[in-house]
Amino acid sequence: DAHIDDQNDNPDAIILLDQSLREVQDVTFLKAQILEKDEIIESLRSKLRGKNTKISKLQQKLSALEHEEFHKSVEIGDGFTASAELVDDLKLNYRHNPGIFLRKLMEKSNIFTLEEIAASSVSGQKHHGGVQR
Repeated sequence: DAHIDDQNDNPDAIILLDQSLREVQDVTFLKAQILEKDEIIESLRSKLRGKNTKISKLQQKLSALEHEEFHKSVEIGDGFTASAELVDDLKLNYRHNPGIFLRKLMEKSNIFTLEEIAASSVSGQKHHGGVQR
């Protein structure tokens, strides 16, 4: 018993035991924090997967709407149609110059071939010898 009492009275042994106990408590605390952080990470990953799914669905819907919008057409006369988007763009770009608007509409809507467009004028005047009158 005297030997045991000597160990308990040894201040270095008490300090070592106290430090070991604190280290065990610190490790236990850190492990608990790691588990908590892992749960938070998994929760965030799950939310991210859900958001990615929503983004994919929205991108598909947007693509379908753009495709539908692109293929909308408007009648421009005599049963000819042109893309509504093309007409809107041309209206915006050439709103103050109806002649260029019409020429661009004819070029881009493929109503006439480039040769047909080159051989005539928007005003109906004929080209004579390559020169418009």
